[in-house]
Amino acid sequence: MKSNIDEILKEAFILTEEPDRRLNEKIISQIREAEQMKRFKKRRIPAAALVVALIFVIGSISIYAAWRYLSPSQVAEFIEDKKLADAFLSDGVITINESQIYGNYKITLLGVVSGENLTDYVFAHNDIVQNNRTYIVVAIENVDGTPMPNTTDSEYGEISFFVSPLIKGKNPLEFNIITMRGGYTEIVEDGIIYRIAECNNIEEFADNGLYICVSDTTFYDSSAYTYDEKTGIIRRNEEYEGVNALFELSLDINSESPDAVNE
Repeated sequence: MKSNIDEILKEAFILTEEPDRRLNEKIISQIREAEQMKRFKKRRIPAAALVVALIFVIGSISIYAAWRYLSPSQVAEFIEDKKLADAFLSDGVITINESQIYGNYKITLLGVVSGENLTDYVFAHNDIVQNNRTYIVVAIENVDGTPMPNTTDSEYGEISFFVSPLIKGKNPLEFNIITMRGGYTEIVEDGIIYRIAECNNIEEFADNGLYICVSDTTFYDSSAYTYDEKTGIIRRNEEYEGVNALFELSLDINSESPDAVNE
């Protein structure tokens, strides 16, 4: 009898295509709510309900990664930016979920989205509102699993991290998040730092080649990376002893105005 039920459940929940992104977000949020409730109440969750939820969650590797971390949309919700949260659920979002470990830290690039009017908040430079922006979400955690300091802890901020897009063919000392009218917002959830870094839209440089760097510095540090002026290629400095993660970013956009990023 049990084997018959197992076969019926298996056939009923076989996925024929990847689940819709919004459905995945809803399921993952429900699972997180259940986990949070267990901290305050001891209650049994029906096994069938867990089976159904998990069948949907394992629809793709990226969904599994979203369960391990907050999704970019959820991070935007934490900072109460509904418009940006919706943007991270749109078709234009680039979901990455790539991790690199250097020193004592694990760095995970979660996602990137670019476009006009993607946020509920206004960013201005020299009294000029910057509407056309790129938003990058990164998770930073201790390799040994110990929680990162909360934003209310006295230890918070003692270790600096620099998150920035870099452009192949452009000297990173001159082209980084600082010169791209950048900034960031940061939260700590479940012992993991989540940073939303933003700057002028980098889509114009898609044809050049793009990187996202994360280092344990306050500004761009040329000792953490190498720049080949002939080829324009940026690489990690293998002799650097700290954090110098470097992700290659692929955007499927045609380049039209390479100088717009510094305007």
